[in-house]
Amino acid sequence: MEPRYVADETNPALRTLLVEANLRRERQQWGRAQALCLRLLRKHPTSAAAHAVMGDVFADQERTEDAIEWYQLALDLEDLPEVKGKLNKLLEVRPEVGGMLIEAPLPAVEPVVEPQEYTWETSLAWLRKNLFAVLGAAGALLIIIVVVALAWKGAQTEAPEPETIARRGPMLVEADQRALQPVGSQQPAAQPAQPAQIVRPASRAPAVRVSVPPRPMSSRGTAPVRATFMDRSKSGSLTASSQDRELTQALSRLTWPDGTKVGPAVEVVVDPARSFALLSFRMPEKVPEAQLGPWILVQSFRFARELFDQVQQIEYLTVRALVELPAASADKGPETVVAFRGNTTRAAVRRAGTTEPSIDQLGSGSYFAEMWWDRRVAALVRRAAAARSGSR
Repeated sequence: MEPRYVADETNPALRTLLVEANLRRERQQWGRAQALCLRLLRKHPTSAAAHAVMGDVFADQERTEDAIEWYQLALDLEDLPEVKGKLNKLLEVRPEVGGMLIEAPLPAVEPVVEPQEYTWETSLAWLRKNLFAVLGAAGALLIIIVVVALAWKGAQTEAPEPETIARRGPMLVEADQRALQPVGSQQPAAQPAQPAQIVRPASRAPAVRVSVPPRPMSSRGTAPVRATFMDRSKSGSLTASSQDRELTQALSRLTWPDGTKVGPAVEVVVDPARSFALLSFRMPEKVPEAQLGPWILVQSFRFARELFDQVQQIEYLTVRALVELPAASADKGPETVVAFRGNTTRAAVRRAGTTEPSIDQLGSGSYFAEMWWDRRVAALVRRAAAARSGSR
């Protein structure tokens, strides 16, 4: 509890330090309390309250004589009734023999170290004093970094990694998916190029096997490397886990807004470490231009709700919708683009309950945050929305 002479102090800066010193005293942090009092007395030598708080610090440590001395100094500066009462109590219990005052042995006092205040001047002085040491340490660190970088570069030059070609095939969408086309690659000038061998089995999901021409043998005898692409109809995506494939199969059993089955037009990748999933799906070519935006929003929400129901540890989801756009010119074929991208969470989807939100609700951002549309698809969506609003 604060003494009255602390609470009645009118100087705000002085009162703040008095309160802090009194708080340190109550926490029995004697050294810190004494240091604050000495700091106060240097700035405010005529403050009776500062002398009184110093007396309180010594009184709490049972250093009676020191407390009496500080209380008397405080009363010499100002008549404080509360300090006078504390002084009278100490005078009554002070040890005396035959009317003579006996000095009680004082306990050992630890030296009070006042905390140093750091300023720009002290920092610059320290920097000037230790400039050569700082520069030496920085130079040594730079030399170590350069040596390590040169050693790492030399190791990479001596033992090159074998060349590996990795290519991920396009996502299979329709039952009559066109055969995958080979991608040409440049060959080293020192070795004649060999044509890529493509094998197209009669299965619905074609297998592609690409043979890469061998590179010339290095001086260390590194054997040539051949890259082979697996049949996705048997193993799924090369980077998909068992959980990814199971979720993809579950989502493929859903239906489009017209009731037809989604099939292999959806793919999902789960990152359990971040409670995150990335879901991509491709819109069917039969969707009318006016229904493209509503279909994307409705199907994105259906996929999100089904995924959160299937996997409890997923909390965050990014949905991508792919659309095939007509060729921009006669010499180019159709282009598949990411038409829509939206982020959602389990909590946002749960707000809808068992009902399916309307198109206006889905487009308002209540369920998908940070929605992004391809500019060409966005133009189609805006045109369709204008047509719907005009028909109303």
